[in-house]
Amino acid sequence: VFNNALTGFIPSELGLCTNMEQFSVSFNGLTGSIPSELGLCTNLQLFHLQSNHLKGSIPTEIFLAQDLGSFSVVVNQITGSIPTEVGMLSQLTWLGLLSNELRGFLPTELGELTQLTQLVADYNTLSGSIPTEMGLLTELTWLDLSNNKFHGSIPTEL
Repeated sequence: VFNNALTGFIPSELGLCTNMEQFSVSFNGLTGSIPSELGLCTNLQLFHLQSNHLKGSIPTEIFLAQDLGSFSVVVNQITGSIPTEVGMLSQLTWLGLLSNELRGFLPTELGELTQLTQLVADYNTLSGSIPTEMGLLTELTWLDLSNNKFHGSIPTEL
């Protein structure tokens, strides 16, 4: 249901679709928060909610999908911090967090995402220093952390 004129909330009942492998409702007018029940969809490989009007934090339950390769909540109004549980996603190649209201530190657990090729988290209010563990991301080809509140030096490990 990508790129339609859908409005309203994401139904929590979608969590009953436990065999769902792809969930893409990007480019709609959806509001509300991301239902934690979507974490019951442990076969997810793609989870895209970009360009909606979603608020609230990222439910940690989403990161139970061990085969998740692509996660994007780009251009929403997501708040809170990046959950440390993101480090459990060993198959993740794309992590899209740009243009939200995320705050706090980059979790050191990001360094566990050894398959990650793209991490975009620009235009948030993330702060602190860039963790040295980011240097473990040897497959990374695109890293954008611009327009945040980071300080300190760029780790030599990068």
